Amino acid sequence: MHDEMVTLSMSPRRGTLHQVVVDTLGTQIVAGAIAVDAVLPNEQGLCSMLNVSRTILREGIKTLAAKGLVEARTKVGTRVRPRDEWNMLDPDVMAWRLLHADRQNAASELFEMRLIFEPVAARIAAERATEADLAAIAAAAAGMRVHSEQDEDYIEPDIAFHCAILRATGNQFLAGLGKLIAAGLRLSFRQSWARPETRDRALLEHEAVLDFIRSGDSHGAEEAMRKLLRNARADWKRVEATRAAQAAAEAPAGRIEADDRAG
Repeated sequence: MHDEMVTLSMSPRRGTLHQVVVDTLGTQIVAGAIAVDAVLPNEQGLCSMLNVSRTILREGIKTLAAKGLVEARTKVGTRVRPRDEWNMLDPDVMAWRLLHADRQNAASELFEMRLIFEPVAARIAAERATEADLAAIAAAAAGMRVHSEQDEDYIEPDIAFHCAILRATGNQFLAGLGKLIAAGLRLSFRQSWARPETRDRALLEHEAVLDFIRSGDSHGAEEAMRKLLRNARADWKRVEATRAAQAAAEAPAGRIEADDRAG
């Protein structure tokens, strides 16, 4: 891709210039606005587009390279790497996927991954949790109930609940995985919890997981976590279906008719 074929829309994210560079380029790479194998404009062009110095730009490119999104090649320039080389567990990459065009696939894959390891983590936690672990899980569940009517305040104890269970396994890799996916959980929970009427059921499901872990029932903890995640995924699918229906209803009639003829 030639330099002049790349156009940038500045990210609305607030923060340092370095963050704006990373977010602007990263968002558009992940969304596909800057295609895989595309070569970014040269430094002068990017500095002009982003209104930053060469130093800020270079630091931003280094950050994107560390996330696996781009690579710099001598005499070629900075090229977008294939998607399978991106660090999908990087908090920014995960957030960019969940916030933009790829959000349905990203959220579906996140639920699939969680269903693979979180039920097993709950089983292990039931076998290994210390008193301190149990206190942390219980505190998070209590926080969810206290803040069940407030969207933003509810999300943080929900994340803390799942991360506390991962820590309770005593497995540092699983505990670290909780930190890695926290950003993705935060965004997916905002989508899943768009329906307040599901929270009473979800609260009971979280408390059931806690009860099984507390009693040392490893099989019960595993199955309760699996049920919780499957229902959360079903909630998310209903929210997405509602959004899609609303978007279709709000679309201009001419556009819908054109789409129908194309089909």
